[in-house]
Amino acid sequence: MQLLGLLIAVLGLCGYWLTRDVQRTVLSPEEARLLNPEGAAFQASFVVAGRDYDYDPAGPLVWQDGEWVRSFTTEPRLGYRTDTILYVNFVGNRIYMVSVPRDIFLPRFQIPINEVYAYPETYGSASRADNLRRAVSELLGVPIDYYAVINIDIFERLVDAIGGVELEVPRAMVYRDQAAGLEIDLQPGFQRLSGAEAAGFVRYRELLRGDIDRIDNVKTLAYAVLGRLQELNVRAALKLPELIDTYFDEVDTNASPALFSQLLPRLGEMTLEAATLPTSDMEGSGRFLETDPEAVEAFLATLFGGTARTVTRTPEGRVLLTDRSGVPGAGDRVRELLLAAGVAPEQLRVRRGAPDAITRVIVTRESLAAAPFYADLLGVGWQQIDRFAVDADIEVILGQDAARFDLFRRAQAPTPQMSTPPSSPHVSTGG
Repeated sequence: MQLLGLLIAVLGLCGYWLTRDVQRTVLSPEEARLLNPEGAAFQASFVVAGRDYDYDPAGPLVWQDGEWVRSFTTEPRLGYRTDTILYVNFVGNRIYMVSVPRDIFLPRFQIPINEVYAYPETYGSASRADNLRRAVSELLGVPIDYYAVINIDIFERLVDAIGGVELEVPRAMVYRDQAAGLEIDLQPGFQRLSGAEAAGFVRYRELLRGDIDRIDNVKTLAYAVLGRLQELNVRAALKLPELIDTYFDEVDTNASPALFSQLLPRLGEMTLEAATLPTSDMEGSGRFLETDPEAVEAFLATLFGGTARTVTRTPEGRVLLTDRSGVPGAGDRVRELLLAAGVAPEQLRVRRGAPDAITRVIVTRESLAAAPFYADLLGVGWQQIDRFAVDADIEVILGQDAARFDLFRRAQAPTPQMSTPPSSPHVSTGG
């Protein structure tokens, strides 16, 4: 009777929730061959990030009860750094989780990726979490549907709601920060962790490889959470209202309960594949990391068992964007598209000009090799001239016909590091 009642309740909730789901991205053929090569009917992608607390400077150290402690502590406030960032893609009954190192530097904004959430002006969205989604989408070159940003308290409550998790603690993790109110005391061995202990497991940083080892602990915990949910099976569904209330009351997300109603029937058969995005040390920074588009594409193809797309590198050179469209805001949107495509801000200049009918790319003989990149990016034609009268190597003329092209859709959600066919034939060549 309990099982029957549970089934009726879940089916009823599913019917209600499914009507509230948001529209997910329809993958292009190239994206599908990369991310979903077997054509699974269900596919949804997330950026999941965690926020921790910040603390004002505390009092000086004093000797008390045999140890040095702060003479006074400060009140915590929820911070805006997202030191844990995950790209999660559900494809059929598989969960693919990619950890994104927090110190990946974004040249376009001159900040590491873990600070995007702190600066809502980066991508112009009113939602900080949506800006982070856009940053990770641009970094990977793939569309991402949902975002979910949680704080450490919610994470602890979620783990406690499923009765804790069991995992192997590889080494002693002992750390105390009185000012931050943080105490971690985990001994090595296989054990069940509470929500607070699980939070300590992924927050502990006194590791040989620093953040890289901490990311490995995040992946270990993800396996433990999935294993616990599969162990609970039907009992996990009984906790669903509690989890949903916890999640949607306090999590910064654009997802609806409908998504979870679709995931629930797959819970028992889901498998998890977890990896870390490949990076390299950024030369001369001493701290930051950088990514290579070809390496990222090859990594994703290996992870998903798909086919890598052709990576097109941004040609070097000074770019002049001349807005002759007469459309308010059109120049700004195409400027954002060019920056997202990898044009360095110091190499891009924007000006307005008299009306021109046709959108096109202008190059000289010296910059001829760059013409296909910009023409294909915008879906327009290109024209060669003898020389520029201004200080530029490539000029993009935004004409009055811009609305006929795919420019504005591309400017909103570009995947610029991948080559895509033009949306219209070239209107001029040579000349």
